[in-house]
Formats: sequence, structure tokens, C-alpha cells
Amino acid sequence: PLGYEQSVCKAMRAKGIDCFFFDEPKEYRTQLRKASLLFYYNRISREIFHRIFWRVIAQPLQKLLIDTALKNNVDYVFVSKGLFLHPSTIVTLQGHNISVSCYYADNPFNTWHFTNSNTWVRESIKLYDTYLAWAKFLIPQLKAYGAKSVHYIPYACNPDVHYPVSVKKYEREKFGSDVAFIGTADEERIHFFSEFIKMTFF
Repeated sequence: PLGYEQSVCKAMRAKGIDCFFFDEPKEYRTQLRKASLLFYYNRISREIFHRIFWRVIAQPLQKLLIDTALKNNVDYVFVSKGLFLHPSTIVTLQGHNISVSCYYADNPFNTWHFTNSNTWVRESIKLYDTYLAWAKFLIPQLKAYGAKSVHYIPYACNPDVHYPVSVKKYEREKFGSDVAFIGTADEERIHFFSEFIKMTFF
């Protein structure tokens, strides 16, 4: 199935825009596997190695992305989160007259969850030509952090991915419920849904 980034690329192609997909997370995992060797195959040791050395592991990605962009003579780089994109890479791309924008599908100021943001992400906010936010409450924070141009782009669905499916009886019995939430159970969400359940069902 299409992920978010592939969906964007497909939509651009449908509008006649020549687009290719640079899989940054996949490239990072490749570098992580090379760097961590045997550590990679144990989830705990791999996570520890990643958290300590992610900046070093991500370095080869910078040249790879720049070389790929220049080789393909691109005019525009659309970054989805860019967790492993160093701020200097954005500046280098812009130095080659390539516009660089970011759509951050999480909260870049969320520091409690390691996969949500990091120092490179926050340092890059002021560098992007355009920053796209999924929530309006982020816009003042992004502007205060120096973002040049911020636009609100809410979440949407891709009919190629999100569509009704037939559910078997045993699946309905096992997973069926009145309300289902799929996402990270952070403190704020746990509180919200706890109160929601009390109001709705009791």
C-alpha cells in the first residue's frame, strides 16, 4: 500500500508534475544496519545504538540526497518530516536554486518522544522556504521559531489506501468495538480518552 510520501508523489504525477521518491527512512535504516552490524538484529540494542549515534549514521544520507537532487536536475524538494536531514543540507540544496519545503506530520516541538522530533528538525524550521502544518495551533509556534512561510494543510485521506473493507465474523468478534483509536498513547491523549469514555459510556 501507498504511504503518505508515495501518495503525495502519485498526486503530483497526476497533475503532470515529474516526481520521484527519495526514501529517507529506508536509506537511514540501510546505514544503521551497516553501522550497527550485529546490534541491528536485536531490537533493544539497535534502538540504543540508534539513539546514541543517529547523527553519525545520518551523515551519508546528506550527500546521497544532494547528489540525487542534482543528478535529476530537480527544482523542488518536498520533505516529509526530514528527521535525518541536516540543516546544512537544506542550505546546500537552496544554494543550487532548489526550493525546499517541509510537511511535518507530527509536532516538531514534541521532545518527549524520540521518533517525533530532534535538534536537526527544530534547527531546520527557519531554513525551509515553506513549512506546512497539519494543525493550526502549531502556526504561531513555527513563526516564533523563525519559519519564513507557514501554511495550514490538514490531514486527508487517499482513496487508494483508505477505503471500506469487508470484515470477517471472527475479526469483528476479536477487534470489534464502538470506538477505536490508533496512535501513540501520550499523556494528553490518555487523559482525553479516559474522560471521553466516562462521559460517553458510563
